[in-house]
Amino acid sequence: MSISAETVEPRYPVQVTMAYPERVSRLSTAFRIILAIPVLIFLALVGGSFNGSWDSDGAQQGGAFAGGIAGGIVLAIWATILVRGNIPHWLFDFQVGLNRFAIRAYSYLALLTDRYPAFEGAWDLNYDVQYPDRLSRWKLLFWKLITSIPHFIVLFFLAIAAFVVVIIGWFAILFTGAFPRGLHSFVVGVLRWGARVEAYFQSLTDAFPPYSLDEDAGPGSDGSMIASAIVGGLIVIGAIAGIVVGVAFLFLYFTDSKTSDVSYQDALAGSVATEQARIELDGDEFTLVEIADPPDFENLRAAEGKRLVAARVTLLPDRDRLDDEFPFRERDDSDIEGDTLRLKTDDGTEGPVLLTFDGVVAPLDLESTAEGELRAVFEIDEDATVEELRGYTGEGKRHVAWEFD
Repeated sequence: MSISAETVEPRYPVQVTMAYPERVSRLSTAFRIILAIPVLIFLALVGGSFNGSWDSDGAQQGGAFAGGIAGGIVLAIWATILVRGNIPHWLFDFQVGLNRFAIRAYSYLALLTDRYPAFEGAWDLNYDVQYPDRLSRWKLLFWKLITSIPHFIVLFFLAIAAFVVVIIGWFAILFTGAFPRGLHSFVVGVLRWGARVEAYFQSLTDAFPPYSLDEDAGPGSDGSMIASAIVGGLIVIGAIAGIVVGVAFLFLYFTDSKTSDVSYQDALAGSVATEQARIELDGDEFTLVEIADPPDFENLRAAEGKRLVAARVTLLPDRDRLDDEFPFRERDDSDIEGDTLRLKTDDGTEGPVLLTFDGVVAPLDLESTAEGELRAVFEIDEDATVEELRGYTGEGKRHVAWEFD
């Protein structure tokens, strides 16, 4: 006589089960958000906190995020895995307990039951994780991150769907006193999927989560894990490439300049051709009018061993083009700083000892449509050679420059 054994597919080591409640309190459901406030406050205290500062106008000046107990425990779990290849039982039990209460709180908020979440003991929703004797170090370092990304993307859309289902369930409970069974099972399935991915990412298990809402689903197949690794890897590579391109763009944007070759003799004579004198940058149009070297001032003298050089530049803002091409730039006013014009010599770059805009001494704030003439006086070494005059827009190191020959 022969006995045939049927192979049983192993269940995923993270289990989330919940019995369907035939009746749900209408009153509790109607005020669920209010009733859940203490639970949400507790989760916020455990999960993390934000500390910020604001100025007198209510604008945020700065802030910092603290990971809280939950974040600290996860980091401790990762550290113990890297050191010893497993998690101490007490640390594992602590994290499982946190996860268990969190998913109970979410199920209560999602109207899956009207029993208030219990910190310990039996409850309507059961969450359990099988303790792993050994855990992979190399999977912790990078593998779980890239293989979890596709799950996170799917869960994002599932969470949106679950949110809509909960709203439907809220009305259904108010009218019928019950959450429709199929919709209830769907929301529990979404919580189950999320709990499995969370436990995998936290390294409470090395078993790859299945793409399934099913309670009896086993670990994800090798094929789905490899596909997730490929998709997740491509997303990570794309994100890194995007960051690199973004940083490079910002660097070029904030350090870019536009130059024009100008004869120094023409600049001294005030006869620079229009196409050479005018330069546009960031919606501002700078036009070199004249250089005086030395200027004829009655009441202003250079120090011993120095000489004065004066420059006249007109500024014309093209605010319509600025709105189109630079939508993120502040346009409430235009700042004229003390070093809006700078003179470069063979000894270095000098800011002006005096800068005026239409006769008003800088620094000053102008209306966004203001236009006028900048006059700058520079003090340089007596024998220095003037090489370049620069006009800055206030956007980092971006500037226009007239290079003299």
